[in-house]
Amino acid sequence: MKFQKSLLPSLFLLITLLVLSACSATEPPPATPDVEATVAAAIAATAEFEAQVEAVVAAEVASSVDTAVAAAVDTAVADSMDLYAVQTEAELAAMIDEAVAEAVAATESYATATTTATADDQVSSDEVQTITVTVQGAETAVAEAEALIETYYALYNDLAQQTVAELAAIESELAAIASGIEEMNATLVAINETMNAGLALAEDTIAQLEAAANTAVVAAQSAQVQAQAWLQTVQAESAARIAAAQQVQANAVAANPQELVNQAMTYLQTVSEVTADNVLSQAELAQVAQISANVGASINAVGGPQSQNLTAAFTQMTTQLAAGNLQQAQLDLAGLQSQVLAQFSGVDIPAGGVLGNFTPPARPQRP
Repeated sequence: MKFQKSLLPSLFLLITLLVLSACSATEPPPATPDVEATVAAAIAATAEFEAQVEAVVAAEVASSVDTAVAAAVDTAVADSMDLYAVQTEAELAAMIDEAVAEAVAATESYATATTTATADDQVSSDEVQTITVTVQGAETAVAEAEALIETYYALYNDLAQQTVAELAAIESELAAIASGIEEMNATLVAINETMNAGLALAEDTIAQLEAAANTAVVAAQSAQVQAQAWLQTVQAESAARIAAAQQVQANAVAANPQELVNQAMTYLQTVSEVTADNVLSQAELAQVAQISANVGASINAVGGPQSQNLTAAFTQMTTQLAAGNLQQAQLDLAGLQSQVLAQFSGVDIPAGGVLGNFTPPARPQRP
C-alpha cells in the first residue's frame, strides 16, 4: 500500500483538536457499578488474549508480520468497504484468490499473444492490435485484484496480521506485472507511431516486446505460487483466532442473576459498538472474548437450568467475530438479546435492552 504522506499534517491537527475537545467536554454519567466492573475486567484481559492469539497463530502459520503495511487506503477502497464489509473474511479471501487467478491468466494470455506475433521476427498491424487488446485485459484484471487486496487490508489489517503479511507478497508480484504492462503499453505506442509513419520496425523494438512478455510470465508464475498457499494461511489464522477466543478463561463470575444480566447486556452493547465500523481489531476481539467467557461462567453458576442454552449462543457469536464474520454477528444481536430478556425476570433490565435502534446493514448480492 502507498502511504498518503501529504495527509499526515492535516490528520495530526485534526487529532489534536479532537483530543482538546474531548478534554473540555462534560464527563458522561458513570455506568452502573456491575457493568463498569465487567468492562474494566475485559479490557484488562486484552493483553493476555493477544498473547494467546500470537502463540496459536505462530504454531499454525509460519510467516512474519509485515509491519510496513499501511493503514491508510485511497478513496476508491474506502468507498468499497461498505460493499465488501458484509462479506465474511473467507468470502473476500476467495474473491481475491479468484481475482489473482484471473490476473495471472490474462497476463499469460498477452504474453502468449506477444511471443506468437514475434515468432517470425516481424509484427503486423493486426498482431499489434491483438496484443493491445490482451494487454488491456490484463491491466483491468490486475487493477481489480489490487483493489480487492487494498479492501482486505482496510478491513482485516488489525485482525489477520499473518494473512496480511503473505498478501503483501502477492501484491508485490501484481505490482511487478502492472509495471511490465506499463512498459508494454509504451512499446505498443511507439510501434503504432512507427507503423503509421510507414516505417519498418527495428529489431530492438521486437526484442523489447519479447523481453516484456518473458518478464510478465515470470511475474505471473510467481504470483500464482504465492496465491496458491495464501488461502491456506487465511484458514489457518482464522482457526487460530477461534481457538484462542474459546480458550479464554472467565475472570469475573456473577454472584446473582442481576450481575449475570448486566454482563450479558454489556456483551451485546460491546459487540454492537466494535462492529459498527465493520472493522475488528485483535484488542476488540479480546474484549468480546473475555466478556463472553465471563457470561458463560456466570450462566453455569447462577443462570439456572432454563438458561444453559444461552452459553452456546454467546460462544457462537464470539466465534463468528473471530472468524471475521461480522455481518452475521450483527444480524444475530437482536435475537440473542431477545433470548436473554425472555430468560430472566425480576431483574433490572433497560427498557428494550441495550441495542436501541441498532439495525445491521442489508446483505447485498456478491458482485
